[in-house]
Amino acid sequence: MRRCIHSEDLVTGLERLRCPAVLKTAAFGYDGKGQVLIATPEDAAAAWDALGRQECVLEAFIAFERELSVVAARSVSGKFAHWGVIENTHRNHILDLSVAPADIPSHVVKHAIDMTRAVLAQLDVAGVLCVELFMASSGGC
Repeated sequence: MRRCIHSEDLVTGLERLRCPAVLKTAAFGYDGKGQVLIATPEDAAAAWDALGRQECVLEAFIAFERELSVVAARSVSGKFAHWGVIENTHRNHILDLSVAPADIPSHVVKHAIDMTRAVLAQLDVAGVLCVELFMASSGGC
């Protein structure tokens, strides 16, 4: 069952997140596809129209230094394992290269893995999941 989305939801979201923001389709919005940048609140209706007025996710725009990923697994009993932190580079908004391990400070590695563990635990994942993160120019993610 799909939730009915109204333009008021987008306005409310923009009031909370501020502009710029990125509107992404709830399904298949990745690597430059199904995404529209909303630079000002006046751009919101056109952005939603461009995505076919379907169910979307609104994200705060983040000026980031690099994108990171952590592929991890969690068992039914909660045991956690990961394959380190991966650095992703894009060309024309599409994933071009992933390098493992990422060349980042050890405190960022620890933080990325801790966040991944928390996501898998909070979602009660039993299986493998990839969590993508953005490393800010300040060195945090």
